[in-house]
Order: sequence, then structure tokens, then C-alpha cells
Amino acid sequence: MNEIDINDLTDRQRAFCWYYKGLLKDETKFQYHSIDFFVKIADYYRLRLPVEELRKLGENEEALKIFLRKGISNEEDEKVTHNL
Repeated sequence: MNEIDINDLTDRQRAFCWYYKGLLKDETKFQYHSIDFFVKIADYYRLRLPVEELRKLGENEEALKIFLRKGISNEEDEKVTHNL
């Protein structure tokens, strides 16, 4: 993972790279980076992955719920937009 140049990756690859790096190092900052990229690519389903890891690491439950609500809200907005 340390040999990967994150700048050479797509945003989707970056989201997963940060997520897996966070798993390997048990550091919250990598999971937050992952959340940023999952939101950027509008992958609200997989946004749950880093949120769950942050929960396991003891991060503030109310803050994590906000991430999930934001993801669910955006996901539903996209469904409505696609159905128009």
C-alpha cells in the first residue's frame, strides 16, 4: 500500500485505497479520507464501510449517524432524479 501513488488512482480507487489503508493501520484519518472520496463519487452504499470501521474504533456515534443520513439522503435524491 505504501508504494501506491494515490494521485495516479481514480477517485473510486482512492476511496478503497484509503479504506484499506485505514484497516491496515487502524487510523481514523484514513477512514475519513475514504468517506470524502465515497461521497465525491456518490457511492453512498459503500460509504457505510469506513463509517462502520470508525464506529469500531470508537468514533462519535452521532457524527457517524450524520454521515450515514447524508449518504441515504443523497442516494434517495439520486433515485428521484433518475426517475424523472
